[in-house]
Amino acid sequence: MGLFGRSDSETVTNCLFQLCDTDHDGFATQTDIVDVWATLLGVKNKDTKESEPAKEEDELEEIKSHVRKGFGDKTQVSQEEFRQFCSENEAIENLTQGLQICVVMPLGYLGKAFN
Repeated sequence: MGLFGRSDSETVTNCLFQLCDTDHDGFATQTDIVDVWATLLGVKNKDTKESEPAKEEDELEEIKSHVRKGFGDKTQVSQEEFRQFCSENEAIENLTQGLQICVVMPLGYLGKAFN
């Protein structure tokens, strides 16, 4: 078995939070979350073809929209709020599952070396 079990979404969400908490103060800002998610999903990839910037902008705006909606009037969230935020919004939960694949699959593969 790899580093994480398939049902261990809390561990993955915690790992994602750690990536988003760029200054390691226990809180993640909207900007940090959008930047990390967009990077992990390849939305901000500077190597995109010239015909794809509009699609990339649409995807980025979609991520920003979901994050703004989840944050409400808050400027930052704690790890617990982040977990709740990821589990309560269907679009964000789907996005988190996509990120889980991006994060867990490579780690699981590398984890085999530790077994």
